[in-house]
Amino acid sequence: MSAVLGLDLSPNRNGYCVGDGLSTPTADVWWLPKTGSDLGAVVCAHEDWLNRLAADHDIGWVIYEAPLLLKHDKLWTIRRTYSLGGETERWCARRGIPCSEVDPKRLKKEITGDSYADKARVAFVVEHRLGIKLPDSINGGKHDAGDACGAWFIGLREHAPRIASAWDTKLWSNRGVLT
Repeated sequence: MSAVLGLDLSPNRNGYCVGDGLSTPTADVWWLPKTGSDLGAVVCAHEDWLNRLAADHDIGWVIYEAPLLLKHDKLWTIRRTYSLGGETERWCARRGIPCSEVDPKRLKKEITGDSYADKARVAFVVEHRLGIKLPDSINGGKHDAGDACGAWFIGLREHAPRIASAWDTKLWSNRGVLT
């Protein structure tokens, strides 16, 4: 079974969760280099990071949380975040790896049961229901890694539904039926 890579892309750090679902996945963050306005350098660094992940894991599916456009976002933030999504899709296309993005509301709904849940709730459910270790603090990327785990979980459901059923049991066992 190849691994699913879930990503939460942002201008400064990428949350990631990678694993085949047969055991607990690895979840953490990768800090992007400070490149100022040099978008090419950050995209190259992102590609290098994806290559390092691929060297350690047999990645067969990539799914990332679709970026949000907030009222206060600056052009630099938008350019950097959307470029990382484009680079992720290009990287996958070159390798024949399926890649998709997931709407943040769907991610929240599938993990918490509430499409308007905040990042803290997603991280709580990932840690306490799914048993996936996240970074210790918000500043350390706990919420970013938590969102990446949500993307990973959806990717696992789509890529390997039989394996995902064990994770569904963990997620929903004390909550009642999946709606």
